[in-house]
Amino acid sequence: NMATTDAKESTSSSDSSGERKALLADSTVVKLDDNSDIDDDMNIVVIGQKLYTNSDVLGTTWMPLKGIFEDFSRFHVYWTDITDGLGRQQIASIFFACITPAIAFGGLMGEVTHKAIGTIEMLLATTVVGVFMALFSTQPLTIYGGTGPLLLFTQVLYQLCETLDVDFLPAYAWTGLWTGIFCVILGVTNASNLIKYFTRFTDEIFAALISIIFIYEACSALYKGFKEKPVEGGVDINAKAFLSLILAVVTYFLIVFLKEFKKSPYLMPLFRSVISDFAPVIALILLTVADYVFRDIETNKLQIPETFETTSGRPWLIDIFKIEKWVIFATILPALLATLLVYLDQNITARIVNAGKHKLRKRPGFHWDLVLVGIAIGVVSIFGLPWLVAATVRALSNVYALAVYKEEKPGRQREIKYIHENRVSEVVIHIFIGASLLLTMVMKLIPMPVLYGIFLFMGFSSIEGNQFFDRMKLLFVWSQDGYPDTPYIRYVSLWKVHAFTIFQLCCFGLLWAVKTTILAISFPVFIVILAPIRTFILPCFWSKNDLEFLDMEDDENASNHKKNDDEDDEDDDDTDIYVSSKGMTDMDDSMVVSRDDSVTTQRVY
Repeated sequence: NMATTDAKESTSSSDSSGERKALLADSTVVKLDDNSDIDDDMNIVVIGQKLYTNSDVLGTTWMPLKGIFEDFSRFHVYWTDITDGLGRQQIASIFFACITPAIAFGGLMGEVTHKAIGTIEMLLATTVVGVFMALFSTQPLTIYGGTGPLLLFTQVLYQLCETLDVDFLPAYAWTGLWTGIFCVILGVTNASNLIKYFTRFTDEIFAALISIIFIYEACSALYKGFKEKPVEGGVDINAKAFLSLILAVVTYFLIVFLKEFKKSPYLMPLFRSVISDFAPVIALILLTVADYVFRDIETNKLQIPETFETTSGRPWLIDIFKIEKWVIFATILPALLATLLVYLDQNITARIVNAGKHKLRKRPGFHWDLVLVGIAIGVVSIFGLPWLVAATVRALSNVYALAVYKEEKPGRQREIKYIHENRVSEVVIHIFIGASLLLTMVMKLIPMPVLYGIFLFMGFSSIEGNQFFDRMKLLFVWSQDGYPDTPYIRYVSLWKVHAFTIFQLCCFGLLWAVKTTILAISFPVFIVILAPIRTFILPCFWSKNDLEFLDMEDDENASNHKKNDDEDDEDDDDTDIYVSSKGMTDMDDSMVVSRDDSVTTQRVY
C-alpha cells in the first residue's frame, strides 16, 4: 500500500529535536510534516500526502473551461472512489438521514404547489439526480436534495403564476431550462471562484434564513389548521388542529430526546448509537402509529398516489409549448434569480463540505459540479420534478458518517483523521430511495403534522453551530462569566462584537422583509448584495483585525491561534514513530538519520 520516491540520502545533518520522523519497514527514515498521518487500520504511515482545501480548488483565472479541466483531475482516482466505498457500514444511517427530509420536503412542496409537485416527484428526482451526481461529480460526498430557499422560490413562483393567470408547470419548466443554461455558463466561466468573497458573514445569514424557513413553514401550516372553516357533519376542526399540534410537537421533542440518547448510560454503546442515528425514522414510525390510534380524529395525510404516477395525475412530460410565447421569454427573469439561488446554495454547501478540517485527500471540484447541477435542473424541469442542489445538513451528515476520528482528548473537539471518500455509498443510498417508491401505500399513512415536526427539528438543529445565533444569545448575557472562551471574545471589544451581531440581524431582517413582500421573488439578489456589503462597508466600521476574528472560519481560527493558546501543550502526534513489519513503537533519537526533504511516501491511488 505504500510507494517511496526519490529516497536519496542527504549529506547534511540537522537537529532532530521537535521533528516528527518515521522509520519504514525498508529501513528508510523520513520526516513527517504537518499533513502526515498514521492509518491505524492498515498499520502504515501516510507521509506528506496532500490535504485539499477550498483555497487549493478556487482559483483566480477567468479563462473559460480552465476550472473544469482542473476539476477533471479528480477522475484520475475514480477507481479508488469505488474500492474505498466497498463494505461501508454507514449506508443505512445515511439513507434514513436522506429519505426523511425528502419525504418531508415533498409533502410541503405538494402543499405550496397544490399537488403540482409532490412527494413522489421529490423521491424520483432525489434518486435520479443523486445517482447522476454520485457517478459524475467531482465531490461525491455532497448529498443533493430540496432546500428551504428553493422551496420558498418555488412557492413564490407558483403564486406569481396564479396572479398572472399563467399555467404553472410549463412556466416552471421554462424557468428551470433557463436556469440550467445559466448554471452551465457560470460553471464554464469559473464563476465559482467568486464564492470566496462570500465569507462567514454571508454564510451565517444564509444559513439562518434556511433555519427560519423550516421553522416558519412548519408553524404556519399548523396555525392554518386552527383557521380552517368547519364542515357540516365533518371532523371537529379544533380537535383536528390540536391533535396536529400535539403530533408535531411530540415528534420534535422525541427526535431531540433520541438524538441525545447516545450520551446516556443506558443500553450498550452500539444500541445507543443506532437509536441516535435513526431518531427521525423512529419518531416518524411511532407518531404515525399514534395517529392511527386516534384515527377517529382525521388529520391531513401525505398526498401520494398509490401507484407510480404523478401526485396530481398529470402526464410525466410537461408540454412546454402549452403557454403563450411571451411567457417563454418572460421566465428568463425568474430564471436569473433562481440561478443566483442555486449558485449560492450549491457553492456554499460545497465550500463547507470541502473545508480543511475534513482532511480531504482527493481533490474536490466546484465548476464541473455546477455544470452538472445545471444539466440536472434542466432535465428534471421538463418532467415537472423539483430542482435539487447540494443540501448542507444532509451533506455534512454524510461526511461525518464516513469520517474516521482521531482519539478524543479531554477538553478538545473531536478531530477528523480522514474520510472514506467514495461514490459507492452515495449510489446505493439513492437506489434505496428509489426503491422506496414501491412503498407508497405505507407512505399514505404518514400524517403531515409529523412531517412538520421533522421540519421543526431540521430548523432548530441547524441553528446549533451558527455563530450568528450564538452571538445573539450574548446580547442577553450581562455577566462576563457567562461568555464563551472563543477568539472573538478574547481579542475583540465586546461592544464591537454586539454591534457586528446587530448589523447581521438588520441584514437578516431586511432579507426576511423582502421575502414577505411583493418583491419576494427577488430575495436571491439581496443575498448576493451581502457580499459587497461585507467587502466594502464592514471595513469602514470594524478593523481588519476585528473582522479576522468575527468573520473567520473555525478551522482558520484554530490553526492561527493554536500556537498562542496551546504552545505549552504537548500532543501525542509529536511523538516520533517507528514503523516496521512488526508494527509501530516509539523511536529513539539515536536511530534517526537525516534525510532529504524531498523524500515522500504516500498511499498509491
